[in-house]
Amino acid sequence: MAKKTIQIKNRYTEEIIFECEAESIKEAVEIAIMKKANLRKADLWKANLRKANLRKADLSEANLWKANLSEANLSEADLREANLSEANLRKANLSEANLSEADLSEADLREADLWKANLSEANLREADLWKANLSEANLRKADLRKANLRKADLREADLREADLWKANLRKANLRKADLSEANLSEANLSEADLSEANLRKADLNCIFYNTKVNLSQRKYITEDTDLFKIVEESSSNLKENKVEKKNNG
Repeated sequence: MAKKTIQIKNRYTEEIIFECEAESIKEAVEIAIMKKANLRKADLWKANLRKANLRKADLSEANLWKANLSEANLSEADLREANLSEANLRKANLSEANLSEADLSEADLREADLWKANLSEANLREADLWKANLSEANLRKADLRKANLRKADLREADLREADLWKANLRKANLRKADLSEANLSEANLSEADLSEANLRKADLNCIFYNTKVNLSQRKYITEDTDLFKIVEESSSNLKENKVEKKNNG
């Protein structure tokens, strides 16, 4: 493929912020990052950046709407306030990335690595996070309404004041997560692991079925629930005892 002049512009002013000879926009962005160019507010909507190495890139406030970032390396990248709505981030490495206040609504984050990522106040409404690694991530005040978190790893995640209304958390691992003051109304927690999670002041008017909890957590959960597995706190073997719903009939 012949090289051509590729310009990267500011999303708001259309001012050229980086220019080079490259075969593709992916190569141009990688060159810009290698040269430590400032790509803040870059206009990269619908850009094909599949498998791109964007580690530690400054893409804060960048427009990445519908961009293809599948399998890209965005570890430790600065994506604060970036527009990633409807972006393809499947299997992307976003470990320790800063995504605070970013727009990830309807983004594809299936199997993405978001270990220790900062997603505080991020918009993840209707995002697909199936099997995503969100362990130790900061999701404080994040909007996760109607998000798909089925089989997601949320161990020790900070979900304080997060909005999880109608979120799918089936088979999710929320062990030791902080869900204090979180909104879980109408969320699906079937077969999820909530053992040792902080549920203080959380709205737990949600769907429980075969959900793992500790005895001490039962006081936070309403009586009209279906089925729990009570697990011993701090137990290595996690001894389980099924506790069935009282039959009111």
